Amino acid sequence: MAYLQGEGRLLRAEHDHLCEAFLIMASSSGIQQQQEVLAWLLEPLNKTWTQVEWQTAYLSDPSGLTDMFADTQFMWSIYHTVTFFEKALKRSGTKRSTTAPQAAITTTTATGYLHPMSSHLSWILPPLLRLLRCIHALWAEPFAQSLTGEIKAAKSMTISEQASLLGETSKPTKGQVAPADGLLDVQREGESKENNIRNWLRGVRDSGYNLIGLAATLGEAFFRCIDGSSVILALMENVQVMEFRHLRQLMHLAVVPLVKYCPAELWQIWTANLLQPIFVHCQQALDYSWSSLLREGRAKVPDSFGNISGSELKVEVMEEKLLRDLTREVCSVLWVLALPGLNSGLPSLEQLGPVNRIDSSLKSLESFASSSLILCLMLALPFLL
Repeated sequence: MAYLQGEGRLLRAEHDHLCEAFLIMASSSGIQQQQEVLAWLLEPLNKTWTQVEWQTAYLSDPSGLTDMFADTQFMWSIYHTVTFFEKALKRSGTKRSTTAPQAAITTTTATGYLHPMSSHLSWILPPLLRLLRCIHALWAEPFAQSLTGEIKAAKSMTISEQASLLGETSKPTKGQVAPADGLLDVQREGESKENNIRNWLRGVRDSGYNLIGLAATLGEAFFRCIDGSSVILALMENVQVMEFRHLRQLMHLAVVPLVKYCPAELWQIWTANLLQPIFVHCQQALDYSWSSLLREGRAKVPDSFGNISGSELKVEVMEEKLLRDLTREVCSVLWVLALPGLNSGLPSLEQLGPVNRIDSSLKSLESFASSSLILCLMLALPFLL
């Protein structure tokens, strides 16, 4: 494969499809075989992904990311690298239950099981977090105002996103191809730079979130290999300027798995610090949008729709759909917090006994907080009470 790619006869996307095929075949051959195949496939990516030079040039601050947009070939190389990491996590390991996350983590730890991707997370995640942090910063002021017109326009929705919100089927046209088709190695002839950047931003963001979520399902192997503060900073630093569509994807793909699979002894460090900024922001944003919908008949959301062909009604429909989708996602996070597997130590009213003062009530809850995520968060985040 390396020879064909070097000769220019194998596109990067085609190379990744072949690699994924090897992963699928290895998945039926046991963990050791998967480890060997992954080591073979990831070694060349390790050499390029961990290079300090490109990270310094493009990820030191958000302006570096805008410089990357000028190098189309390298830009799409980064996209394909991120999506291959995502595929490697999807295709490797063994199937695990999602109904009792804490029990699953305990079992895998006790039996000495180590996911074949575990040893690679320590070098995959740091550059990814820096990349996502820079992407998020494109929406933050005052930097957002300094962007070129092309990049500002590229931050708006793709045609396929608009069609999905409207319940329509959108056949991609020239300049509107989603990166998921896997064939965008270089800028296509006649395709605008704006659409290239738009597709790249959407693809890297979604795959990056999903990669973090998939890594979180590994339990201890993930949560012990990286500093939680770096993950929380990358994901939450600019949460207050996120559009609803991005916030929903962040919660669905990354936040839910991070909460669901976090070991109990790390709830205070990871889960509480992760949920505090997102709950505060969602409460304010949803209150404003729902109030606007009820009082003015239109949900005011921060999302940029770009040029919309058709009536103003389409915008109103998309705004309400975005509002409802984000509301459902917040409810999904709350549902995860209440999972029995994460609250095995939740006391009954009889166990708590009669209490006459709030202070004594909270003190009595502390003894149960280590085995109940809900109680842990109630003590760590008083605004939830």
